[in-house]
Amino acid sequence: MAGAVPKFFGPGRTSETQQERPKATVKVQPAGHVFIRERVTLTCEIESGDDWNYEWYKNNNLLRDAERKKYEISNVDQTHAVKVKPTIISNHEGAVLTGNTVTLYCKLHQSAGWTFYWSKHTQNSEKETITNVYTISSVSLSDGGQYWCRAGRGNPFYYTHYSDALWVNVTDSTKAVVSIKPDKQVFKGEAVTLRCDLQVGGDTEWTYSWYKDDRLSSNRRTQEFTISSVTESNGGKYTCRGERKHDFQSSEISDAVTLTVSDVAQAVLSVSPQSWLTEGDSVTLSCEVTGSSTGWTFSWYRAVLYRQGLQQIRDAHGNVLYHVELLSDSRRGARGSYTLSPAALNHTGVYVCRAERGEPAYQTQYSTAQTLWITGSSPPASLIISPSRAQHFSAGSLSLSCEGQSDSAGWRMRRYTHSGEVSDCSSVTGSTCSISSLYTSLTGVYWCQSESGGGSDPLNITVHNGDVILDSPVHPVTEGDSLTLRCLFRSTKPSNLTADFYKDGSLLQSQTKGEMIIRTVSKSDEGLYHCKHPERGESPQSWLSVRAGGSSSGAPVSALSLLSSLMAVSPYLLVSIMLGVRCYRARAGPDEENRTEAVMEAEATF
Repeated sequence: MAGAVPKFFGPGRTSETQQERPKATVKVQPAGHVFIRERVTLTCEIESGDDWNYEWYKNNNLLRDAERKKYEISNVDQTHAVKVKPTIISNHEGAVLTGNTVTLYCKLHQSAGWTFYWSKHTQNSEKETITNVYTISSVSLSDGGQYWCRAGRGNPFYYTHYSDALWVNVTDSTKAVVSIKPDKQVFKGEAVTLRCDLQVGGDTEWTYSWYKDDRLSSNRRTQEFTISSVTESNGGKYTCRGERKHDFQSSEISDAVTLTVSDVAQAVLSVSPQSWLTEGDSVTLSCEVTGSSTGWTFSWYRAVLYRQGLQQIRDAHGNVLYHVELLSDSRRGARGSYTLSPAALNHTGVYVCRAERGEPAYQTQYSTAQTLWITGSSPPASLIISPSRAQHFSAGSLSLSCEGQSDSAGWRMRRYTHSGEVSDCSSVTGSTCSISSLYTSLTGVYWCQSESGGGSDPLNITVHNGDVILDSPVHPVTEGDSLTLRCLFRSTKPSNLTADFYKDGSLLQSQTKGEMIIRTVSKSDEGLYHCKHPERGESPQSWLSVRAGGSSSGAPVSALSLLSSLMAVSPYLLVSIMLGVRCYRARAGPDEENRTEAVMEAEATF
């Protein structure tokens, strides 16, 4: 580069040492940097006057033919220029995450007019840009490597040196993952927390962007956020991505996670294997939440006699169905399964469940009720019913009473009807319930219950407004007994008594006398029975329960056993036994009479 140094020959040389030495400045026309073959004029400007001699230097070497204020180069060539070397830099200091944008800059401290050329060690040709910026959008692993740049201009063309190499390191971007607690399926009013997690780095290294249905939520920049009480408008598809604080690189956007907001959380209760059980059986109650299975804790309740402070269960119209109390051992069913093994008589009753989750706790509605009816060999109380059968005509009458093993005091008659209501039996006098006119809504299960929790076997009673009912035993039948099932009619008997008898929906027999006899009852006879008359219609179904023979203490079976073992011992003793059976028969109800008749028939054919 050329420069000028002035020589000072002005007047008053004796004062030369007293003056500050003036500074020369070189100006270049037409520009600070020119193209080859251009005419260039260099001017040496002195701040104080023009009475100077001048010297010009190029690269610190004196130019012999340049002694004036202006120095002209009529045809610039490369000998007049210093060949420059650009610097290449990146907008990212460290590794670049795939999917982000990389911008390279070719730095030249020169004037405008340059064209820039970019090289990569894996490319055969240079890429050209008119600015000193080279951008790689959505960078991939293959974009990593060494890069160089250089610049050129003029005609003939002049190139700078290549820059030093710049390494661009590219690594796989981490993918964001959205999680929702307590669940992706939630209910109105629940608290919901959404969180954005990345496989690398902690929450201090990143800021976060949240999107709902592909629209940026500008007010959410944290790793997680909580909706304290969700509504249906909060439902939708959520995605997120992270942005590194130090270089603003973004992670890969997460997959969408759908938050579904439903109206009301409803618990559903089921029982397995069945609701009607024998003392000693095992039974499991299962509770779940419709449409959701995550994070719930379950509680278990049972319908109890009313007292102040109990939770009320109401129907859709707001009527109180029954009152419930949390089971003392409810915690053992917290995961949704509550097992009774062995089942006992005092487990008879009506059960509900509910679930909760979250903090603060969100609770479901109470489930619909499930019943457990446990029969035993020696219940502390007996439920006596008259007429003693499982089915009754509407408008008929019914009498029920509780008889404890010690006394009849302290027992209450309870019933659970098909409407879901648990109540005391109407018209209760002590432990007796008399219903003068039956109607179908009284169909249900009846049992005796004491304040201490004792109870009788539950009895399933059906009230039917049709013309035909089945005369079947309301109490369990003992194995080995004889049993007669009859079709009964509301008014006069039809002239044709022929009836079909069914078990579990399949035809068993067609009988012309309207009755079916099971000579020796076995466990295989247990099931649902009904009868059908060709003109009057069919009866409802009733469950026939059969208990093991060892649990029976009924007189008919004992008499039969005694007859068969003592007949050869003493005819006088046989007559005494028969008289005792006759006395028992006089006190027995209709179903007991039938069994006694079966014994007598066995005696006659022995």
